[in-house]
Parts: sequence; structure tokens; C-alpha cells
Amino acid sequence: MLTLNDVKNFIRVDTEADDNLIYALMDASESYMEGAVDNYTATYESTDARWQAKADLARKLLIADWYENREAVERPVSPSIRLLLAQLQLEGVSHG
Repeated sequence: MLTLNDVKNFIRVDTEADDNLIYALMDASESYMEGAVDNYTATYESTDARWQAKADLARKLLIADWYENREAVERPVSPSIRLLLAQLQLEGVSHG
């Protein structure tokens, strides 16, 4: 489970000025994962810490990308994130 402090450390933000934005990005990343990985929430809650760590990393990478690139321009998801999502999808199916 990601916390605000986890995310702020990852994206190297040490002020409270953007906390509301970061919370919004955290919510958006959760929603994104639910759309990208079958049974994301159930799998997250019922699987091992290694799967959860990958899911948390994928969310942090999404948040970092969205935080750094806030302009309203459609961009593809980075290859790193796509690969993590593919692994999560495949491993989640095998655990389900």
C-alpha cells in the first residue's frame, strides 16, 4: 500500500505544496492499475509481497511520469511501465 511519504520520497518532493496533486495522482494511478490489470484489487490484497512491490513500483513510476509531465498532451506509457504491467497481468492470472 502506497503512502504519501513513499511517493514523495520516490519523486523527490520534500514540501507540502503539492500534496493535494500527489494524492490525486495516487488515486489516478490506482484507477489506472484497476483498468490495466485483471482483478487488480483482489490480487493485490491476496498475493505475495513481491507482486505487491511490483504493483507499487508501477504506480510510483506512473505518478512520477504524470507529476513531471503535467501538460495536457497525450503520451504513451513508458516501456518500463508497460513491462511491469505485463508481468503483473501474467502473474496475477497464475495466482487467480
